Amino acid sequence: MICGHTAASLLFARELEATTVQRVLGHSSITITNDIYIHLMPKAKKRTAEIMDEFLRAPREDGEQRS
Repeated sequence: MICGHTAASLLFARELEATTVQRVLGHSSITITNDIYIHLMPKAKKRTAEIMDEFLRAPREDGEQRS
């Protein structure tokens, strides 16, 4: 049997959402999962930063550049 921390590590390595990992581990709250395992999500943090950067650099719907 795989321990919870190993399972979480493997699931986050496959970039599963935290809510999915929460359900698999049986945590009653996403806060518990995030507080314990947030350090296992560097890819998610990087991708979030990339998405925000893309959004902020994209022109607005009216064609103007975002400030």
